[in-house]
Amino acid sequence: MAAHPERHSKLRSLSFSISCIVFLPCGTMEPEDNGSMDDSGPSLAYLFPVIQSPKAPSTADISRLEALGLAHANFHDYFQFNHDWDFPQLDGVLCSLFPTLFEYLDTQEKATNYSYSSSKQDACYKYLPPYHLCVKSCREVAIASGVNFPTGEVIYTKVKAGKQPSHDDSKIFFVTHDKIPYSVLEQWKSCTASKSAGK
Repeated sequence: MAAHPERHSKLRSLSFSISCIVFLPCGTMEPEDNGSMDDSGPSLAYLFPVIQSPKAPSTADISRLEALGLAHANFHDYFQFNHDWDFPQLDGVLCSLFPTLFEYLDTQEKATNYSYSSSKQDACYKYLPPYHLCVKSCREVAIASGVNFPTGEVIYTKVKAGKQPSHDDSKIFFVTHDKIPYSVLEQWKSCTASKSAGK
């Protein structure tokens, strides 16, 4: 029996294209409540961590991050993501694309996920990821609120939905939870330069 054409169309739609993936190494911090508030009370932003340097990176900034191994662009074939990826699948893809970064993050202190349930969840959810998914406006990048463990569906919903892969908006931004020291970035720059010279 021939498969229904609408079903094939639905299966194909699970895949979506991303042109650029960027990790910001600036880290996050808890928002400071300076006591200022309007008549409606404190801002909701005080409930969530914020990026230490929220200014959206320029094209030149992304190029520098690429030289450090913290950004990858593919404007020819694009990076193919899937709406059905769970967190371990997404994390595995990011790890394969950014091996140096993830090797470093694996050596850092892990943050406990206090909502973890060993009887209901895989062990990979015992600790929070050392990075956060971000959403980007014209001038700023902000942490996607309420997303501890990003998935393919979350990325599609918060970042990609309704946008064409040829548009700049098909970039995905992440930020490391803790700031990566300049000395480490300097080492990565030297390693990247050495690899480029050896080609």
